[in-house]
Amino acid sequence: MKLPSKLTSFEQFLFFDDYPSYPNTIGCHLALSGALSPEFLGLAQELVCKHHPMFRTTLEMVGRKPAWNRCHQQAIVERLPEHFLDRPFVKKIDLHQEAGGQLHWVHHRNRTSLNFLTHHATADGVGGLQVVSDWLAA
Repeated sequence: MKLPSKLTSFEQFLFFDDYPSYPNTIGCHLALSGALSPEFLGLAQELVCKHHPMFRTTLEMVGRKPAWNRCHQQAIVERLPEHFLDRPFVKKIDLHQEAGGQLHWVHHRNRTSLNFLTHHATADGVGGLQVVSDWLAA
């Protein structure tokens, strides 16, 4: 994928239609039992981002128009505090500052919650679920 890259008309609509009170964020929450390896999540992230490069992009303004560019974040995986265990976590993704796809996780004792977030300008719901599938397969 060549970056920076112009947004399609539909991506522009989804980006400009994003409001804090109604974010264009697609979430998928998984509650699992068993141990979790943070190292595994890091390795899986690299594999997933090779197959889905839009998950490692942000937006920057090129003139008056937004364009996709490489994300400056080192990781799109973030550990959440334990009180988020077994609770879906959804937040507004600021595409100017954050990657368009993210994984937030919680592990406590023998339970794990995985919260996959996708900005709708980055992928639709089916694409977001394909990323979840690829992450679990990695």
